[in-house]
Amino acid sequence: MSADADRFASVSSLGVRLANLELVPGGERLLGVETDRGIVVVPAAAKELGLPAPQDMDELLQQGRAQDVRTVLDALEQLDGPSCEAVLRDPATVRFAPLVTRPNKVVCVGFNYREHANETGAPIPTVPPLFNKYNNALNRHGGTITLRRGSPTNSTTRPSW
Repeated sequence: MSADADRFASVSSLGVRLANLELVPGGERLLGVETDRGIVVVPAAAKELGLPAPQDMDELLQQGRAQDVRTVLDALEQLDGPSCEAVLRDPATVRFAPLVTRPNKVVCVGFNYREHANETGAPIPTVPPLFNKYNNALNRHGGTITLRRGSPTNSTTRPSW
C-alpha cells in the first residue's frame, strides 16, 4: 500500500464523521468530529488536554494525523464539565466550511454526462469524462453560489450540475 493510501486508511479507520468548522464567519477553519454529545472542536479539545492535533481536515489527511485525533477523542473523558462544554458545539448551530480547502487538484468524474449528451444531442462517451475544478469552486454545506448576470455560465435559469 502506498504512503497516501496508508494515511487515508488511517483516517477512515477512525469510524467517525469529520468536518471543517468555521466558528466565526470568515475565520479560521477547524477540524470537528461528530459525537453523541455534540461536535467536538478537535484543536480546542487538544489544547485543553495538552495534546497535539491537526487544525483542519487538510492537515489530518495530508499529514496522516488520525492517531492524534483518536488520542484526543479517547482523552475527552478526562475533561471536567466546563472544559468539556467549551470544546463541544451543538450541531444545529455549527457553520460548516468546505471539507477540504487546500487540495493539490480536484478531479471530477462526469457520471451524469449521459444526461448532458442527450440534452445537447452529443454522442455518449464509452467511458465517463474527467474534468478539473479549481479551489475557488469549493463551497461549504449550505453555501451560496453566485453567478454573474449575462455571463456564459448564467445563460440558463437552471444550472447544469
